[in-house]
Amino acid sequence: GNGQYDPPADELLRLDDRQPYKRLSELYTRDRVLLVPLGKSPMIATQTYTLLRNSETEGCPRIPVVAALYPQGSPPIRNGVQLLENQFKRQGAKFVKYPIAELRDVDSEQACRVYLSALLSTIADLKRKYPDHEIALSFSGGRKGMAALTLFAAQRAGIERLYHTLITDLELEERITRETTYDELQGLATDQDRARRLFLDDYGQENLTLFTIPLIPFTE
Repeated sequence: GNGQYDPPADELLRLDDRQPYKRLSELYTRDRVLLVPLGKSPMIATQTYTLLRNSETEGCPRIPVVAALYPQGSPPIRNGVQLLENQFKRQGAKFVKYPIAELRDVDSEQACRVYLSALLSTIADLKRKYPDHEIALSFSGGRKGMAALTLFAAQRAGIERLYHTLITDLELEERITRETTYDELQGLATDQDRARRLFLDDYGQENLTLFTIPLIPFTE
C-alpha cells in the first residue's frame, strides 16, 4: 500500500545464496610485485614470498616479480642477493635488484636519508614498469630502524598496507635463523636443498604468520 516492494520472508532467507558481497580475498586478485628491503638475512624475501603466495586471505596471488632494495657496499648482503637471484629464477619469478650504491649500512641520519630516497625511487620505478600490478612492500627485512622509514615511505608513496611475517614458535625462529645464514646455505649440497629451507619446505608453515599493517597513505 506504500508503493514499496516488501519481499516475503522466504525470499529474504534466500538472499544469502545470491552472494551479494565479495570475500576479502576476491578484492586482491591482481598480480603482485613483492618489494623487500634486505639486510643480512636473505630468508626474509623467500619467507614473505611463500607466505603471501599461499595466503587465502590475500587470494593466493601470483607474484611474478620480486624486487630487492639493499646497500651495495655490504659484501654479506650482496652475497645474499646473488643467492636469492638464483633461487627465484628456479621458482620462475623475475628478480629485480635495486642496489643503493653509496650505502654500506643504515646506521646514521645521512644513511637514513639516502635509504628513504632510494626506497621512494624504487617504488616509483616499479609502479612505472608494472602499472597493472599491486606493490606488496615487506615491512620485515633490514635493520629494525629501517622499519619506520619503510612505513613512512609507504605512506608517501600512497601504499595502503605493509606485509609483515612472524614466527610464533621461538625454537623454530632460532632454528631458521641459524640454518638460513648465507654460509649455512652455501654449505648445502644442492640448490634444491637450499630452496627447501628458503621457501619453508623444511619447516612447515603452521608456526609462521603473514599479516598486514594497514596505513593511511598521504601524498604531496
